[in-house]
Amino acid sequence: MKPTDALILNIRRPPWPGWLLPLPHLLPAALALALALPAWFQLLCCLFAPPAIFYHWRRQSGGGHACAIAELSWRARGDWLLRRGDGREAGAVLLGSSFVSPWLVVLHLRLADGRCCRLALTERSLGVDGLRRLRVRLRDGTLVAEALRQPLPDP
Repeated sequence: MKPTDALILNIRRPPWPGWLLPLPHLLPAALALALALPAWFQLLCCLFAPPAIFYHWRRQSGGGHACAIAELSWRARGDWLLRRGDGREAGAVLLGSSFVSPWLVVLHLRLADGRCCRLALTERSLGVDGLRRLRVRLRDGTLVAEALRQPLPDP
């Protein structure tokens, strides 16, 4: 793969079963009911759990949902293209607050409509080869960007 080629990554659906998704929202509500807390706080915890479950269920487990990103494409010009679960495409620009480690890549992207999007990518979501190619491309892109910011030496 040449550095001028587009990097196209297919994002896999989460590997966990969908029934595990409500647990992080139900556990605090159950804990609030089990402890001797004020009734208003218990009610508040129980009222916020269902909307949070619904919101995260649609975003995470539904691969066909509009917010679920199915494909990520990084073109040679440096711009990004996100294809969502429903087939819509959105252009994006990578922000400097992204994070890269050997096991995790968190991309912080600004979409064309001005909203921000954060993608946490692991080996399970991209595969070993996909994550490695993304890390290498990000490292090379960062080095090029840093080189362009440096002042030119005087001859």
